[in-house]
Amino acid sequence: MKFLLTLFIPFFLTPTKYSDSQTIESVAYNKKYMYLSFVEERNGVYHEKHRLPFGKDVTISYDDFYERYSISYTYKDGSLILSHFDYLYSSEEGVPVYEDKHGNKWFALDGLSTGNDLTLVGLEIMKKGNIELHSSLHFTNYHFTIKE
Repeated sequence: MKFLLTLFIPFFLTPTKYSDSQTIESVAYNKKYMYLSFVEERNGVYHEKHRLPFGKDVTISYDDFYERYSISYTYKDGSLILSHFDYLYSSEEGVPVYEDKHGNKWFALDGLSTGNDLTLVGLEIMKKGNIELHSSLHFTNYHFTIKE
């Protein structure tokens, strides 16, 4: 009997993994730069009008369970900023739409899993004269030169 208890006790004390080994709940990506851009939409194509450096040393995490981007970056004054974008729905074209804590809605153009960039394009339209602009956040390793 003592032999059987010695044999079974290690089996019951061994930690059991309850999660599916095929499921990845959160993935993180690092990008060097974050740019804020203003883009004009003409005939379904976005044309960039202005690009401003907005942050460096970016970490982007995507949580599959909550369907949420968590993005941290260093702002130009040295402070660390953390922003969240929560999934709302997919557009008619199949592009996912996310919302930030201020209620702003963003299209997500995500190429991170293939080694490319993440771009969030704001749904809200700003008017500058007769031009309608969308704001855009672009996360990349490429250092753009700023043109006026």
